[in-house]
Amino acid sequence: MRRSRVLGCLASSTQQMNSLRAKGVMSFALFNWNSPSSRVVKFVEHFRADNGGAAPSAYNALGYDAIGLIANAVKTAGSADRQAVCKAYAGM
Repeated sequence: MRRSRVLGCLASSTQQMNSLRAKGVMSFALFNWNSPSSRVVKFVEHFRADNGGAAPSAYNALGYDAIGLIANAVKTAGSADRQAVCKAYAGM
């Protein structure tokens, strides 16, 4: 029976992961930039346009989501007041 090797890839570069996959190492990711979701497609298109065609990493996607959450909280709060934003964020 062949033993499987699994590696979490969040902190690994795409080049490193491609090399390991070629050796039979399986991995998982929190973000799939090949997803057909319209939100993901739009994010990837904009990211690639701004970054010389490079695909976004999970860190890029997490940062994008974090800024989106903050922006939504500020919009919901109606101001950038810290307490109002925290209250709006807590209500999401």
